Amino acid sequence: MPKQIKIAWREKYCNTTDRIPLEWFKTNEAQSGLVHDVFFNRKWYGEAMCDVKCIGNRADLDYTKHQKFNRKQEMLLGVMSIYFADEEREDPRRIEWSGELEIDDGRVPDEVTSATAKLSVVDDLIEDLNDIRGKVSSRKAIVEARLGQGKYRDNLMVVWKGSCAVSEVRVAEVLRASHIKPWSKCTAVEKTDRNNRLLLAANLDALFDRYLISFEDDGEMIISDLIPEEERAKIQLKSGCKLRLRLNGEQRAYMQEHRQRLRMTSAGK
Repeated sequence: MPKQIKIAWREKYCNTTDRIPLEWFKTNEAQSGLVHDVFFNRKWYGEAMCDVKCIGNRADLDYTKHQKFNRKQEMLLGVMSIYFADEEREDPRRIEWSGELEIDDGRVPDEVTSATAKLSVVDDLIEDLNDIRGKVSSRKAIVEARLGQGKYRDNLMVVWKGSCAVSEVRVAEVLRASHIKPWSKCTAVEKTDRNNRLLLAANLDALFDRYLISFEDDGEMIISDLIPEEERAKIQLKSGCKLRLRLNGEQRAYMQEHRQRLRMTSAGK
């Protein structure tokens, strides 16, 4: 039965686990573009891509050669060396890491050495059976969040009582589940965070997505100077527009970042 090396990192803010096929280390030939799963707090998070080269009892996994893929997946860039008990490379004993030690939201290993990683060899079928529910549900939730569908949209409809957060339009076909922090800049957690979203009519969603409108902490709408006064009435923008519900602390944090982007966009930055 195929086996995997399970590397459980003990980190300050979350528990990260890499699952790497043991068969990668059966050859001395260099291999490029191999992909393995990464889990955060026991839930599937994404994939990391690396090149693998084995010498004696050591295997080097180089993630720096695939920056575009790994940056998109929010993975660290560096080289992870796995040391085995012998040159058959079946019994991993310790790990060394060289490269980046930080990611955007501050999750960093206390020390990136074998002292912070628990290694084990597991049957991947058993691990798949243990993890598949979490992995499939995470993927499904992320896809639904991206498309504004499923429970993600249903929950938003409940919060805003089935109408636009500003205009009270109730035609479901024109309502959009809008991310406050752009999808492309979100972590996996932020992508499905219920606080990182608003229910907006299509015209407001388009303006919000392009940083032409935003909202103050009290819900009052901010309109970019890039929208001429004579055009505002045509798209139903007027002073005094505001969100119908008060933003909570988490939503205000997302919105603060959105406002900053609006100001930068208005200033042509």
